Amino acid sequence: MQRKLTAYLLVCAMLAALTACGESQPSGTDTTDGETSAAPVETSEFVPANVKYGGVDFVIAENDIGDWMQSAFITEQNGEVLNDSIYERNRIVQELYDVNIKGYKIEGGRNGQDLSQIKNSILAGDKDFDIAYIPGQLTSKIFTEPDFLVPLSEIDTIDLSHSWWAQGSVEAMTFFGKTVSATGDMIVSTDGSATVTFFNKTLADQFNIDVYDVVRQGKFTFDWVYQTGQLAQSDLNGDTKIDTADDRFGFIVESLNLIHMISSAGEKLARTNQNGEPELTINSKVIDIAQRYVEVINDTDAVISVQDYRIKSGGPASVFNPGRAFFWITNLQRMNAARSFEVDFGMVPFPKWEESDEYIAPMNGYWDSWLMVPATNDELDRTGNIVEALGYYSKELVTPAFIETSVTTKALRDDESAEMLQMVLPKMSFDAGLYFDWGYSQFTQIATKHTSDVVSLIDSERPAIEASIADFIKAFK
Repeated sequence: MQRKLTAYLLVCAMLAALTACGESQPSGTDTTDGETSAAPVETSEFVPANVKYGGVDFVIAENDIGDWMQSAFITEQNGEVLNDSIYERNRIVQELYDVNIKGYKIEGGRNGQDLSQIKNSILAGDKDFDIAYIPGQLTSKIFTEPDFLVPLSEIDTIDLSHSWWAQGSVEAMTFFGKTVSATGDMIVSTDGSATVTFFNKTLADQFNIDVYDVVRQGKFTFDWVYQTGQLAQSDLNGDTKIDTADDRFGFIVESLNLIHMISSAGEKLARTNQNGEPELTINSKVIDIAQRYVEVINDTDAVISVQDYRIKSGGPASVFNPGRAFFWITNLQRMNAARSFEVDFGMVPFPKWEESDEYIAPMNGYWDSWLMVPATNDELDRTGNIVEALGYYSKELVTPAFIETSVTTKALRDDESAEMLQMVLPKMSFDAGLYFDWGYSQFTQIATKHTSDVVSLIDSERPAIEASIADFIKAFK
């Protein structure tokens, strides 16, 4: 693990040095008469195709909302390690294949994008873009209509077994032997969608608990977080009422964490069966997890469930940042703001369900995006070569920079938190039920409404969910 951490730090140091010097020359680049030419390192996974594309544009359709999640719209260095890593990745790929990476702006907010813009372009036969990044919460708006896209599995120059593809995403989006989409290192917002746990280091010291060591011993479970968090719960102002504005809590959760907990137990709302068809997999274990989750969030003295709207302003950060929560289960995108927190905090994985489970990084569906190749793309070999290069250099440059950004606060860099991220980011977990709403609405409702009779709710909703799955299967067949 220490060797991996050192490698990550070396990459980040290289990027910082490039930025400081105003240069954009990567390691392994030849320099002659002041000119640079990329000399990519070949690995057992990545061997560049021996081809140049004559300076053609390679257009990525994405939502340019002007923050760290961009790809094609990052066109210059600005001294920020993540921004500059994306810029450097793009520069290397452009020189490697003699292409010009450009952006095609999808209008609208993060999860309110105008996908009709994308659909109309495809229906008209226009070739406005080569690939598109579709937000997780919008995948069902376009991936359920197969005529709009080319399955990634049908592109000969893409190998979805490569390590820069999140294998859980490949599994979740494979139906009838065809992988319609996937995500991974090349889309930085996907890393931001990984769900983790922040913890208050001051409280951990106060109660003599080494949270990192608990994780390493494999004992960091949902029940352990709940029971340990109860130690910190306190009526700080002494008014005999537990109030989110003044008092201290064990931990903070959000309704979507119920589906994450199901994933951490190795279960899914929906899976692909042996015939390649998606099917509902809400079994007795899933029901038990939901019931236990509701029991825990019913302890409102120790637990804040954000969708109960007990926090009147400032969101969960207004409780965690002042040191009034031991644990906060949230997504990595929060680090964009949390880097300036006053509280001394660390980062560990999403809790297991049982000790025998493995640590994973459940995806929340809000920040992750998915690669789509439009049906109008008739340069599939070229697209595959460029996409694979973007994936490889993202793994080498962008993901390390993302980790560097995520574990560096205004006070210090936390190498133990970096160790935790390196442990779980390769284990991203995706549930087709979340992306296509096959049980997603029902289980978020259970968490939001503290539903006690989970069995009755699911039994009443099961026919409608199965009908939705049947419509999906019909569209593909």
